[in-house]
Amino acid sequence: MRNLKTLVLAALAIALLALPAAAQARRGDRDNDRLPDRWEKRHRLSTHHNDRRGDRDRDGLSNRGEYLAGTSPRRKDSDRDRIWDDDEDRDHDRVDNGNEMREGTHPGRRDSDRDGRRDDREDRDRDGLRNGPEDKTGNDPIDRDSDDDGVRDGDEQAGTVVSFTDGVLTIDLANGGEVSGRVTAATRIECENENEAEDHNSSATTSSSGPGHDGTGDSDSNSGSGSDNSGPGSDNSGPGNADDDGDDDGEHHNGGRRDRTCPGGTAVLVPGARIHEAELELTSAGAVWEEVELLN
Repeated sequence: MRNLKTLVLAALAIALLALPAAAQARRGDRDNDRLPDRWEKRHRLSTHHNDRRGDRDRDGLSNRGEYLAGTSPRRKDSDRDRIWDDDEDRDHDRVDNGNEMREGTHPGRRDSDRDGRRDDREDRDRDGLRNGPEDKTGNDPIDRDSDDDGVRDGDEQAGTVVSFTDGVLTIDLANGGEVSGRVTAATRIECENENEAEDHNSSATTSSSGPGHDGTGDSDSNSGSGSDNSGPGSDNSGPGNADDDGDDDGEHHNGGRRDRTCPGGTAVLVPGARIHEAELELTSAGAVWEEVELLN
């Protein structure tokens, strides 16, 4: 009788252990990575181990991000528009897919936390520079001081060029207002691409997004009903995309180029040029730009 009781208890324990796996299988996500089995099979990903943080096509967007954005995890530029998937803005909230994932917001939802404020108007790292302007000016949305120079991003004079006339450069600040100063021979004018400025790398892309987030672009409180479906067409990233081999179809990421010299010097100071940061010095002769760093 004792042996029978032991066997019954052992069988019950095994059955209880199997319940979570069975529940996941019924929901169509056997490996519990928040990627539906059907989607993983379509894109030739494993349904037996958690690979939501993987980046098969090395476009800076995790597999989970690709699913939420409705793009292909096997192609850097799913729609072949010469913009990599992490730089696309699927929900048109002025924050690209890659930064949405880093901020812990949903790349397929304009107002991820449903607080009545669009994601670009949030300030994830509370540095005085909202998510949208962080994205536009190439600053890190989860780092208050992107370049570690001791000045928070909201105070870096980031924005766009309004005009450069008679040696005076005027910048439209990302968070509102304008500021002007003279450009002299001593002014350092530098250029870098957006990914250099944001310091995007694999570890940053897969890092935790802070309290309440799992580092995959949406928190449990934000997922809501239907969060496992990124919208119409989310299981198919466009004609021919599912079987692509992840080749580079875009003109994005420049392979870590570090030459910051702007070609043409002041010729790059044209209206609309994006300013990553700029340093203004107040002198006896007036305001002078000490450094202007642009995105190219």
